[in-house]
Amino acid sequence: MSDLPAAQLPRSMKHKGVQEVCSVSTILDLHDMKRKNQHWYSSGKEYNVAVFEVRLIIEAGLRFEVWAPNGLRSRSHSEIEVQWEYFEGDPPST
Repeated sequence: MSDLPAAQLPRSMKHKGVQEVCSVSTILDLHDMKRKNQHWYSSGKEYNVAVFEVRLIIEAGLRFEVWAPNGLRSRSHSEIEVQWEYFEGDPPST
């Protein structure tokens, strides 16, 4: 979370002005990963690369879904309760 203006939003958690709200974890299958540097001629260490999306579903609370290229991998078990705050000038919800 950050309360900085949109033009100054941090690009990583290492920058100032960032506050962690929650963490999301999942277990990835080897089918979701691609092996790198596995050939005899590769000079670096072998490692796996996983490409996935974390989707945030905003409703009354927050839910997370982890999507791999093959489809949905996992979704949060329960919704995170949120106390919504309105800034001056925001219309009240009905």
